[in-house]
Amino acid sequence: ELQRHVDTLIVIQNQNLFLIANQQTTFKQAFSMADQVLNQGVRGITDLMMVLDADLRIISVNKVFEELFPNENAIGRPCYSLFRGTDVPCPECPAVLSLRHGTVNREKGFFHINGNTVHFEMVASPLPSSPDAGRSVLMFKRDVTREKKLLAQIYQAEKMASIGILAAGVAHEINNPLTAVAGFAEGIRRRIPLLE
Repeated sequence: ELQRHVDTLIVIQNQNLFLIANQQTTFKQAFSMADQVLNQGVRGITDLMMVLDADLRIISVNKVFEELFPNENAIGRPCYSLFRGTDVPCPECPAVLSLRHGTVNREKGFFHINGNTVHFEMVASPLPSSPDAGRSVLMFKRDVTREKKLLAQIYQAEKMASIGILAAGVAHEINNPLTAVAGFAEGIRRRIPLLE
């Protein structure tokens, strides 16, 4: 019933509230405590988070976003103007699909931020809408640049190891006939004085 009257509903099971409150705690204090727990949980998320409106303008961001763009006032700006420096949405933007279809969408993309190329795995999830707030989407961007570089180094090391094994095999295959040729040549060299 409550879901019909609010735009966002987050449920904390009752028994878990008793872990942070006791019988003398008022409802207002209990809700304040629950809000603090949720706030700390969101702050503990290490992915970049932002809430976007239907026009892809930034409504709110988390601490990771603020650390990535320390001198930017992002609220009210289109996300693509910060991440791509363009006036149009990114072609691979999962937020566009989430807003259009009301589904969770995933995508990967490269962005140039502060002089670095950053590879993000993105997840966009539509948020419940209300007549007052309009449609919005929660966007997570996980920086996987370092992981991708490490994977590339592992692949390169595996390729080099494969080339080494191949070279050793080729050398062995060439060495076998050469050993036979060298043995016959040595035998012929020893017999030449006897033939003279």
